[in-house]
Amino acid sequence: MEEKDEGQQEETRPESDLLSLLESKVMQAVELIERLREENDQLRSEAERLQNEIALRDERIRDLEGKIQELLHFADEIERFKRERQEIRERLQAIISLLEDTSGVV
Repeated sequence: MEEKDEGQQEETRPESDLLSLLESKVMQAVELIERLREENDQLRSEAERLQNEIALRDERIRDLEGKIQELLHFADEIERFKRERQEIRERLQAIISLLEDTSGVV
């Protein structure tokens, strides 16, 4: 009877080893899945943070582009005022020259 018990033990030992190995592999897989889920959550959070940062920078860029357009408009106005001032200066010099010419005649 002992021979049968030993034979049964030999048959169950490999099954036991296979079950232990399978259990070990399943536990490793579960740990890996948990780790990957944590990493995935962290990456999703980081992606969301970066998307928010991009949105804020895009808004800042639009604001700056608006200010650039405003400054370009002001630069055009300044150039127009400089041309008008030069034109007024030339007219005044012409008037002064006429007045000086007429003063010298009298």
